[in-house]
Amino acid sequence: QAKADAAPKFAWPEREGAWWLETGDQPYDGPENQTLAVRCIYHQSASIPITPRVYNNLKTIVQTDDYLMLYIEWMHWARIIRIKDKEHNPETLATFDGDSIGWWEGDTLVVETINFLDQPHQLADRRVIERFSPIEEGGLLYSFTVKDADYTDSYSGEMVWP
Repeated sequence: QAKADAAPKFAWPEREGAWWLETGDQPYDGPENQTLAVRCIYHQSASIPITPRVYNNLKTIVQTDDYLMLYIEWMHWARIIRIKDKEHNPETLATFDGDSIGWWEGDTLVVETINFLDQPHQLADRRVIERFSPIEEGGLLYSFTVKDADYTDSYSGEMVWP
């Protein structure tokens, strides 16, 4: 008993501002109180540029005459890239993952993405150029360059997709 008496006592933190105490709702009563990532709708790390994951790292590419779909298993993200359009949609049609148009330069697919929704992790005026190039050993070389007003200069990266 002496040991229990010596232990620090738990004190409730300040409850002011805890809206659920006033409304009777609980913070996890419905999905609308959860983040988009928890609800598997959108997660910024599953966006552009594409980065490797520890799991669910599968990628599928499907092309038609007008579109290319790039499906990333992480967050079950199907990205649609218009390959016939030469111009982007207006800024008023901004989305979480931006507006992507693509074109072929030889055997390399080049994709430009702009018109991102303004989010804490990405500014609306971000511009991403991605290149998907076949390599002799099989697979693709994925490279990207990001121009973001949060940084003084653009940054780039590349990785091999087996």
